[in-house]
Amino acid sequence: PAVLAEDAGTKVLCFNFTNLNFTDQDATLLVKSLPTSLEALTISLRFNPGFGDDGCSILMKGLPENLQEFQISFDGLTGVTGLGFATIVSNLPRKLEHLFLDIPFLDMAEI
Repeated sequence: PAVLAEDAGTKVLCFNFTNLNFTDQDATLLVKSLPTSLEALTISLRFNPGFGDDGCSILMKGLPENLQEFQISFDGLTGVTGLGFATIVSNLPRKLEHLFLDIPFLDMAEI
């Protein structure tokens, strides 16, 4: 896959996939194309029922090692359950300094 941004120092990327039918398979393509120099990443995945726990795992395991800030937004209208939430918080890049989780409409009893 093509790299989304040339790896000549790209440090910040933001993606809004809200209501665009982003799936777990799309997560594979996304992480393969992230530049290794990336330090901050924002992803909005609200209203994407095809994105679920497997997508969370793929995303987290594919994040660049140097990532310092990660913002992710998903909601109860995705396929993310407590397992996906646990995958996110247990697979953070080791240099991460800031994690922002925006999870409106998610039933916290499921987590």
